[in-house]
Amino acid sequence: MARTGGVCTFLMIGLMVLGFLLSLVAQNQPVIGIIAFVMYLAAFVLWFVVMIAIKVNCDQNGYPRVGGLVWSILALTLAVIVVGIVAAIVVGTQMGRSGATPDPQTMLRAFGLWAVIIGLVALAIHFCFLFLGMRLNEFGAIASGAWKGAGIVLIIAACLGLLTLVLYIATALTQAWGILIAAGILGFIGLILWLVVWILVGIAFMGDAGRMAAAGPAAVQRR
Repeated sequence: MARTGGVCTFLMIGLMVLGFLLSLVAQNQPVIGIIAFVMYLAAFVLWFVVMIAIKVNCDQNGYPRVGGLVWSILALTLAVIVVGIVAAIVVGTQMGRSGATPDPQTMLRAFGLWAVIIGLVALAIHFCFLFLGMRLNEFGAIASGAWKGAGIVLIIAACLGLLTLVLYIATALTQAWGILIAAGILGFIGLILWLVVWILVGIAFMGDAGRMAAAGPAAVQRR
């Protein structure tokens, strides 16, 4: 499972980076935009596989403390998607009936309770990632330094993500759009940190797979 997790991790990173680059030139080319969207969707599916692989790999190496966090993150992510789709349909229908041209402030007011629910779930996801970073840091003492590095960077990225999310919420509540600039800068830094996290996770997977192969068939069967 470690090798599968490593391969899926690097494929996910490649698809995300390529999709991002394509999306930069897709404004006037719908076909390229569709291709970029398909790449993002494939990366999202691979992310699910990678998360499950993290859980299985930790279990196989005698550290079963990440399973609950992994399942919680996956469940909360699906919840955000479902709530977001429902909110978009409901708000879109309401805005369509009003016939008014929506502006950012009107859209924020229209989402109302939906935005609060999505924000609370997003906060829960970031806290789960924060605790997952702590668990991976502990797991690094058993497995390899790459897992410890991934855990440390994940803790930083999760804290930065929480701060960014708080700034977005503050912008929505106060309508002080200057805060949005600071949130955007922090969000960009956070994206770079998340990229580093997944690169370290991929390296850690490959390291575990190499050690399992070097230990021989008997060790693989025990795992």
